[in-house]
Amino acid sequence: MLDYNTMRFVLILVLTVISFFVVAQPCTTNNATGCSCPDGKDTCALLPDLTISWDAIINYKSGPNEYAQSGNGADNGRLRITGSTPNIGYGSFTVRGSDYFLCGTDTIFNPNCSNGTSPTNLLVQRIYKKEGNAMSFEDRWAGGQTFHPTHGHNHVDDWVTFTLRVEDANNPDTLSWEIIGDGAKIGFCLMDYGSCSTYSGHCRDIQKYNLGNVLNNVDFPNYGLGGGQYNCSPVEQGISSGFTDIYDEDLDGMWVNIPPGICNGTYWIVAEVDPLNHFLESDESNNWTAIPITLTQQTPVGNPVATITSSGKNYLCNNELITLTANVASSYLWSNGATTRSITVSDAGNYSVEVSSTCGTAVSQVLSITKNELSFTTVKGDTSCQSRPMILTAQGNAVTEWYNAAMGGSLIDTGAIFQTPILNNTTEYYAQLHEVFNAQTYYSAPTNHGGTSQYSGTQYNGSIIFDAYQSFLLKSVKVYADIEAVRIIELRDKFDNVLQSFNVNIMPGMSRINLNFEVPADTDLRVGTNTNNNLQLFGFESPQLRRTSSGVNYPYTIP
Repeated sequence: MLDYNTMRFVLILVLTVISFFVVAQPCTTNNATGCSCPDGKDTCALLPDLTISWDAIINYKSGPNEYAQSGNGADNGRLRITGSTPNIGYGSFTVRGSDYFLCGTDTIFNPNCSNGTSPTNLLVQRIYKKEGNAMSFEDRWAGGQTFHPTHGHNHVDDWVTFTLRVEDANNPDTLSWEIIGDGAKIGFCLMDYGSCSTYSGHCRDIQKYNLGNVLNNVDFPNYGLGGGQYNCSPVEQGISSGFTDIYDEDLDGMWVNIPPGICNGTYWIVAEVDPLNHFLESDESNNWTAIPITLTQQTPVGNPVATITSSGKNYLCNNELITLTANVASSYLWSNGATTRSITVSDAGNYSVEVSSTCGTAVSQVLSITKNELSFTTVKGDTSCQSRPMILTAQGNAVTEWYNAAMGGSLIDTGAIFQTPILNNTTEYYAQLHEVFNAQTYYSAPTNHGGTSQYSGTQYNGSIIFDAYQSFLLKSVKVYADIEAVRIIELRDKFDNVLQSFNVNIMPGMSRINLNFEVPADTDLRVGTNTNNNLQLFGFESPQLRRTSSGVNYPYTIP
């Protein structure tokens, strides 16, 4: 039997709970009754406000992870960083896939590019609008998303960037400080990783180092608008109001490349969310943060290094220019008297630089720049009053190539003398001098197939993965095919973007395929075949090419 006081307590508790449910009103993407506008009015667009957390960079997984320039495999010279991107706005941040795709510069209503490359799915950002108690929305075009096979889902392109910078005490604009190391524009699978209270400290009203009031769930008038359950769906992704998305340092692309020769000391990590401003939000000025980082595994004090990096090959053709850049230091003195970190070279000569930093003073090795001038000595056309072949001549100090158009034409002949077909009208041809300087050709091991004679299985589309320490021309590859078919050979970067592709009919047996792919300096590049094309040809992902299975000692290096 309950006494009077106990019964009174129970009654008050019940009344309190009932009163709560009477007062609380819903604020969802379907019902705006309980939603608030920033200005207190009854009608408004509920915009998100994207930020990036300095607290997460410092504290998540014990902060950034620095690697020395050697001995760490793929992580050589990397600074791995975590990114947390809270939405502190009144509205949800919602992006949705569309039926439109981008292939190169063409927008198509088809998820397949004609050249077999992977298209970019164009995105729309959904802006929710409160109109009294009713909720409506408006969609606007905003960037794109790309399918990432390594993760198995779509990533919103160009979501965050990380850079390593040198502080300029005389310049308050952090985003204009000198960049000494950067990474790629990272694509995220946008999702509600957790609430602001769950990851306390990530959400702040100001995202400047050691500043800002911590925002928790109760600080958001429209907390949870969006549902709090966005995930990696190709249909809809996002970050609800009062939630954050976290991409930790162990994931693909979450690093800054530390340049070789940089001196140990204090620098700044600068992080930006939506750096290209694809998305509409209430405040575009708070999309960045910066934190100091002290490097300890790079060049130590007392061991100064001076190096020169060239923007191209070490030779000039005609009116070309080359930019020479020294490693990061506090002062520079070039052999031509310049005192900037980079100089632009238009003449042949020997160049060196003296750099001074907290590590000490050092002088670089001499870099010799040569210059090769191409010029015609004679160019002569032909005329006739009747239909006949014409004889055109052009002589110069290199190989003469003949084209049928000034730009974008087809190569139709080589040599000093060109005989045209029978002509009935005035026709123009164009002569070009072409010479390759200082080219060296290398063949990577293994030079021939070894091991099993079987061809690859049906469930995998294999690639060769490699790092390019400098740009080069991939002239050809040797393959062994089982079935005659037109394969699409692709060069892809670490984010699965197709850089170059080539359609080639491969005959059974051994073939050497001329690709002439311009390969950029980068890590985790891949050469393989197009999966969709293989599926159409064979009914499975494999390109039916033989793989080497004995004597393998990867990676193989060339000079």
